Amino acid sequence: AGKDVVVYELDKMANGDAIQGALLSMTGQRTVPNVFVKGQHIGGNDDSQKAAREGKLQAMLGGSVAMMAVSSEIGSWATAAVGGEPEEFVVEGQDDFAVLIVKDAIKSHDAVIF
Repeated sequence: AGKDVVVYELDKMANGDAIQGALLSMTGQRTVPNVFVKGQHIGGNDDSQKAAREGKLQAMLGGSVAMMAVSSEIGSWATAAVGGEPEEFVVEGQDDFAVLIVKDAIKSHDAVIF
């Protein structure tokens, strides 16, 4: 069974800048990918790759993970657990609301990649 993984492509979202700002205020990281697993901030590409190599992601997700096929284009993640188009949400322009949206996404999915 696949894990509940969602990918938000901020560069393709109307309010991606607000969400990226919210991520910066929450994590200290502005760059993408910005990865969360089971509500825990993993970090960017290097941190996520390391966690996958060391088995940390598998342990956090409770089994094998077919994840981490990363193209050279920043923020363009391919995951076997995700089917179809990236999930879209709209932020109404308030930074505080963007933080709430990010927190809700993190809480609602096994893994979230911004």
